[in-house]
Amino acid sequence: LQIGNEFSYVEPANTVGADKDTVQKYINFFEQAFIITTLAPLHTNQRRVIKSHKKIYFRDLWVRNALLNNFNPLALRGDVGALRENLCFIERTKYLSYHHILHNQYFWRDYNAWEIDYIEQYGDHYDCYEFKYSEKKWASLPKSFAWDYPSNSFTVIRNDTLNEFLES
Repeated sequence: LQIGNEFSYVEPANTVGADKDTVQKYINFFEQAFIITTLAPLHTNQRRVIKSHKKIYFRDLWVRNALLNNFNPLALRGDVGALRENLCFIERTKYLSYHHILHNQYFWRDYNAWEIDYIEQYGDHYDCYEFKYSEKKWASLPKSFAWDYPSNSFTVIRNDTLNEFLES
């Protein structure tokens, strides 16, 4: 249920009555079994940036939907934004891997709740992406990010730019 959000090992550990080390072992197992993949936060030692949590994405959204027993049409779902973010991240990762494009992948969030869904780093340049399902929602590059990382680009990925993002 938390795809596209920061993930803490403590919350699921408390939910199932296990310790966080056990949850971390399961997450590592699921990642090694290619069921999920994790995305680390971008940080260069700034105090105002969240750096302890990762994001988790399913490599196959059908598996996630089967676990939740939710195959409803998108119009009836409350997780469309998270599904879009998961799809964009996984498909972009596949594209870059298939084409042998070397890069680092991150997300970014600060303690003021400013965030960037996905970042690709090429040397000292950062390509920043925000994924939006709704055409009405807007997004902009957080000023604090632009201050810390001046060499960057920012793109909002919507329905009309999705194919271009996945194929460029």
